[in-house]
Amino acid sequence: MDKKAILTWVEKNGKPFEDLALDLWKNPEIAMQEKHAVQAQMDFMKARGFSVSQKDGLPTAFMAEWGAGGPTIGILGEYDALPGLSQVVGTAKEPACPGAPGHACGHNLLGTGGMFAACALKEVFSDQGIKARIRYYGCPAEEVLTGKGRMADVGYFVG
Repeated sequence: MDKKAILTWVEKNGKPFEDLALDLWKNPEIAMQEKHAVQAQMDFMKARGFSVSQKDGLPTAFMAEWGAGGPTIGILGEYDALPGLSQVVGTAKEPACPGAPGHACGHNLLGTGGMFAACALKEVFSDQGIKARIRYYGCPAEEVLTGKGRMADVGYFVG
């Protein structure tokens, strides 16, 4: 694996990921209500050549997958917000909408950053003929500590 190629790809391709992170920031959703975040991320990954699937019983989770053979590389990202922590983009405390949810823990960045990593690996592995399966797991409800367990219960991590 060529780390320099991955870093070069990251440096050249950040803008769409920055835009997605900001979109999620502007549309915060609390645990198990992450409809906008899930749809935006699924569409984003489909547009970048990943197959996207969801399991019955957990509509705010998904898996994006690319490749076959070799090792399976799993990357997990979260995207839920916290109640009452609405914030404009800036360093001073200033709610965008008082009482509304917000991304105080940066899950708009964590989820998008995980997708960025998955996409960078996909592009470099594809260019260099490296066999691997890359999976990005979109995880809801991290703030209430239930998302990963529920994802396991419905079979997301099998294989």
